[in-house]
Amino acid sequence: MLVTAIQVREAHAQDMSAQLEQFNAECFDSASEFLGTDACFEWAEQNIELENLLESIEKGCVLTDMYEDYSCKGPSAPSSSSSSAGEQEEVSELKSTPKRARWRAS
Repeated sequence: MLVTAIQVREAHAQDMSAQLEQFNAECFDSASEFLGTDACFEWAEQNIELENLLESIEKGCVLTDMYEDYSCKGPSAPSSSSSSAGEQEEVSELKSTPKRARWRAS
């Protein structure tokens, strides 16, 4: 019985890892910037610490500047120098955008 429980946990961890890889591939562009689609926000809200992701975006961090929990790595981040007031406004708009689509993990 214990072996089965361990196998189930390992399978869940592998499945979650695959879902996170898919999320990163579909929700971040080639410059590692969050795309902010309704589907990406909805999936993130249900599966990861959305607050970490939003705070990182507001700080101008891109995926490569984030830890596994999507929090920004710190004062050395962001590696992207594209942070601007316009992007911060865009993040605010993204946060208030209704979530209509649902991102599907396969």
